[in-house]
This record gives sequence, structure tokens and C-alpha cells, in this order.
Amino acid sequence: MTVLTVIWALDAVSISEALNTAGQIFLLFGKYCCAFPILAIYFCVRDGFSLPKKGDVGWLILSMLFGDICYFFCEYSALKFLPTATATLCLGVIPGFSYLTDCVINRQRPKISILLLMILMILGLAPVVSASSDFFSGHLLGYLACIGCAAAWIAYGRVINRLDRTMSSTAITFWQQLFAIIAMSPIALSTIPHDIPLRDILICIVAMGILSNGLGFLIEIRGFIDLGSTVTAIYLNVLPVFTAIAGFIFLHEQMSLLQCIGAAVVIICGCLIILRSTESAA
Repeated sequence: MTVLTVIWALDAVSISEALNTAGQIFLLFGKYCCAFPILAIYFCVRDGFSLPKKGDVGWLILSMLFGDICYFFCEYSALKFLPTATATLCLGVIPGFSYLTDCVINRQRPKISILLLMILMILGLAPVVSASSDFFSGHLLGYLACIGCAAAWIAYGRVINRLDRTMSSTAITFWQQLFAIIAMSPIALSTIPHDIPLRDILICIVAMGILSNGLGFLIEIRGFIDLGSTVTAIYLNVLPVFTAIAGFIFLHEQMSLLQCIGAAVVIICGCLIILRSTESAA
């Protein structure tokens, strides 16, 4: 899981750079095409190839729209308009909002401790967000994209809860990514950039596509099996730490001491929310 967080941090940096010359849909489509053969082989070997049931096709299309196209389009947009560390920190509040949404849908009273952690998390984000001097221009679009990520992720979670009853996680991901490739192909193929550097294509689309979307999926699945969902989620919640380090090394991005303190508050609160919400579910 540590290796996976490093891979995803490097992926965020490569995407941030490649977005200067290519669009979000084209990059996502290219990465999925590179990763899909790995996923297809794993699916066929582990589960054996089988078509989804008729009743599941509509839910798979919804999961593809929310979990692949909407979520990653918003995430890539956030990386385009915000520093990589800031974008991933803003996305770190998703577990909290997801928990509150589940409480509303299930008509449960949220724990006071989690509400307090949510308030602390937002306060921790304040110095990170306030560092954006042009908040009302490009950075505003980045923060709106982060909100879009949260909305897409929450909707995706509701759809996946329905699919989990009839399909394995491997089968869901296989069909979801296949539908996503088909859906994105008209836009991606019509927006192929003519001046994107070969280095960006090889690093961002091919290498990071295979590592992040291909092998990364296998590592994540293994993490859920060996460590459980709670520990795996906590690992993924510390992704901003690795992203900030990668941004500092490769993009020369810097954070002030106050921003680092705010980032630490966000990450710690996010991990505690995951633990507390898991205890509530149990």
C-alpha cells in the first residue's frame, strides 16, 4: 500500500504536467487503454469471463459515469487549476462528507466526534486554501472541481452498494472500465493533441497508466484482502503527504509552515473519521 500511494502521488504529478498540453478525457482514455489488458487478464484468470446480467448493465453504466468519467474528469480538472498537494488535500475530506451523506440517507444521527473532526478538517484546509492569491480565477474552478469529485464519489458509492450484491469487485471494475473506454473514445479520438511531447505520452499515459490504473488496481485489491478496508482507506488518505513530496521534487511546489500544519490536521482528522465511521458501521 505504501508503494501504491507513491505511485498515485507520481501519477498526480505527471497528470498535472501533461494537462498543459492535453485534455482530461484524452489522458484518461489513454491511461485506461494501457491499463485495461492487465485488468482483463486478471479478471479472466480470477473470475472467468462472463457477461453481466441484464439488470446489472444499467447500474454498471451509472457506476462508469460517476466513478470513472465524472470523478476523474473533476480530479484532473482540480489538478489542472490547483497545486497537486492542495488538490489532493481537498479530496481528502471526501470520507467525511461520504459519512454524513450515509447518515442522511440511512436516517442515522451522526456521531458528535465525527462532526467535530469534520470542523477541524475544514479549519485545517483554511490556510491551504487561503494561500491561493488568485482564488476567484483559475483556483476557484479547481475548488469547484473538488466539490464535483466529492459529489461523484458519493453517487458512485451508492451505485456500487447495489452492484456488490450480484458481482465481484473485479468484474465490476472490468466492465466499468470497458464501458468507460467505449464512452470516452469519440471525444478522446477527436481531441488528440498534435503537439504533446513524446516524453509526456510515454510517462503519463503509458507508464503511469500501467502502474497507476493497471498494477495499482491489483495492489489495492490485495490491500483490501490482506489489511482490510479500514487500514487500506487510511493508507490512501495519507496520499497528500506523498503528493506534496513529489510536487516539491518534480514541480518545485512549496508549502509554508502554516500550510503544512493545516495539511497535517486534514490528514489526521481524515484517518480518525475513517476509523470512527468504520466503528459505527460495525
